[in-house]
Formats: sequence, C-alpha cells, structure tokens
Amino acid sequence: MITMESESFQQTRIIYILYIIGAFFWPVMIVGVILAYIEKGKVDESFIRNHLLKQIRTFWTCFFCVFLGGVVLGIFMLIVFFNVAMDQTAGVVIGSVSLAILFMYLYALGLLAYVLVSSIRGLSKLDAGEAVF
Repeated sequence: MITMESESFQQTRIIYILYIIGAFFWPVMIVGVILAYIEKGKVDESFIRNHLLKQIRTFWTCFFCVFLGGVVLGIFMLIVFFNVAMDQTAGVVIGSVSLAILFMYLYALGLLAYVLVSSIRGLSKLDAGEAVF
C-alpha cells in the first residue's frame, strides 16, 4: 500500500517538480530522468511505477522531438546557405532565416507546453492517488 509519506511517493513528486523546472532549464530534466530510472529499479508499487514510466516516456519524447527539430532546422539552414551561394537576393535569404527562427521558437514553445502540461497533469494525478495511464 502506497502512502503519501512514503519515500517513493516523495521521490516521484520531486521528479515531477524537476521536470517542471527542466522545461525551462533542460539540464534539470536530465537529473530528473536519471532519478526516475534509479527509483524505477527500487519501487514495487505499480501505481508509482506507472508515474515513473510516464516521466521517462516524457523525457524521451521530448529528447526525440528536440533531435528531430534540430535535424529539420539543420536541413532548412543548408537550403538557405545554398541559396546564398547561388547569389539569391538578400530579401529571400532574410525571409528564409526569419522563417527558420520563427519555426524554431514555435517548436520550442510547443515542447515547453508539452513538458509543462504532462508534468503538471502527472503531479496532480499523483497527489490524487490516480495512475497517469
């Protein structure tokens, strides 16, 4: 039986808080996922394990999306540099770079929202004693 005073419960709560902070300062999220992996190996309760798996999945989803966004942005920047090399007008190049910057900010904002919503929702379900999935 899991209680709100148990060490696993408190550790899971701390990991959610680290994820919320990590949405703005990513190294903190890395600490959170390391703690989630460590705690997952120690916990027997399926309720807590469920939350830890959700935290780990959130990290890897975010990591994959950052990697994918970086690849897409890199390809886009290569296209821009090829346009510069082919002597395109400055307006086309500036427009392309502006579009890339806009894409980058919107993508980052979406990832920030994903991590925050996922973490806050998980934390509220943890406090209510419910599983996340």
